[in-house]
Amino acid sequence: MKQLFVVLLVTFVSVATVFSQKSSKIEFKETLHDFGSFSEDMKKVTCKFTFTNTGDVPLAIVRATAACGCTQPEYPEEPVMPGKTGTITVTYNAEGAPGSFQKTINVYSTAKPEKVVLSIKGTVIPSQSRENPSYPYKMGDLHLSNTTLPFFDVYLDKPKTEKIPVINEGKKLLSLAFDHVPRHLSVVAVPSVLKPKEKGEIVITYRAEKAKDWGLRRDEFFVAFSGENKFNPEYKIAVTANILEDFSDLSQEELEKAPKMELSQQKIDFGAVQGTDKVKRELTITNTGKKTLSIRKIQTDADIVSVQTSSHSIAPGKSETITLTLDPSGVPGKMLNKLLSIVTNDPQNPFVSVRLVGTFE
Repeated sequence: MKQLFVVLLVTFVSVATVFSQKSSKIEFKETLHDFGSFSEDMKKVTCKFTFTNTGDVPLAIVRATAACGCTQPEYPEEPVMPGKTGTITVTYNAEGAPGSFQKTINVYSTAKPEKVVLSIKGTVIPSQSRENPSYPYKMGDLHLSNTTLPFFDVYLDKPKTEKIPVINEGKKLLSLAFDHVPRHLSVVAVPSVLKPKEKGEIVITYRAEKAKDWGLRRDEFFVAFSGENKFNPEYKIAVTANILEDFSDLSQEELEKAPKMELSQQKIDFGAVQGTDKVKRELTITNTGKKTLSIRKIQTDADIVSVQTSSHSIAPGKSETITLTLDPSGVPGKMLNKLLSIVTNDPQNPFVSVRLVGTFE
């Protein structure tokens, strides 16, 4: 009797284990769709991402979100049975946004992995009906030459100014205002009031010391019009910059006594990554100079790679090891090709990039 009880208990545990391991799994036929080049006159373009539930239990899409209002995902509300397929439909609104674009959509489900990142990209050819093709971007009656302004390298205590040409394509006066402007930017419109068909400029001054940051940085602010109750979140201007210290005034003697950074490698290869297990790699920084090397910022443009370091100060002749961890779950596409950026007080190489590569199977 006791042996029979043991056998039944083992059988029950085994069956329970099998059922507890059942889950839904989501596999997309592709995670990137390239629209190629198309005319702005098409206004909206649509693509479909097909997925299959390769698991043992029904799969439910919880939500699908895009980074901006120009991209609208739609997903099935009913659960997808094991072995069956479903579709995520993505619509991109290209009206008023000529030029190249790349957008991401985060899909969350009850499957493994819980999040999958889809991507769309393409190039919008400006409408031929535009009166002024030099101002392809539209915010109501205000047309702009660009909505992304690169400042490239900016230095502490050295303000830098750039301009965006604009024109009033409407029939009424436009009084420009700006909202959510970061503290290190000053933005003015010249002139502040644009007459119909009048050209002007949005003048932006970057004061790096007020940002209290180093390296690559992206900021946004919004264009508004006086008399309106609130700003339109799609009337957005992006500003990019690389914040560095200016070492141009150092003497030769000061340069010889300065810290000096040397890296163990210029490329980190994660190899062929299989499954969803995390992969770690190491990068060694050595200070071969004569003063303490300060690591001011380490950043990467790969969301799936995290960086850990125990110290941001390296004495002369010493080294510090940086650990990079790659999380392959929810990877968009089949290949990793990103950059790791390091900002230091080495006057010879204050900003250095390391290539991050790998493939996903």
